[in-house]
Amino acid sequence: MKLSKGFTVRLGKQGSKPKVLKPSPPPVEGLPTERLMLRLMFEGLRVKDERLNAITIELFGRFGDQPIRRLVLEAVSRTNSVSYRLRVLQAIARIGRVCDQASIQDLIWTLLRDRNAKIREAVAVFAETLP
Repeated sequence: MKLSKGFTVRLGKQGSKPKVLKPSPPPVEGLPTERLMLRLMFEGLRVKDERLNAITIELFGRFGDQPIRRLVLEAVSRTNSVSYRLRVLQAIARIGRVCDQASIQDLIWTLLRDRNAKIREAVAVFAETLP
């Protein structure tokens, strides 16, 4: 079994699947405030808490279009849960603009063909607002 660097395998009972432990997140000491805020905002979208999600989405709206590319990549990634991807799409809609061509193509062409109907529907609504 090939694992990426930093992953360890812990063996449980014989015959059970090995448990893969993710490495701890990188330290936050020394990060500039802006990067620390962005990290916090992305983590805030992962939590299933409507109040925290609303605050986080508002923060993304106030942060401007700087995090757009990363938000689009998070929305496109099928390894993320559907609920998280929908919250990411809400944050993109709150920012209200997608400037770079690669992000627009990912949003439109990739997500309109997504397996999940809720994702396709959210992207279709957002695509109508694009110039």
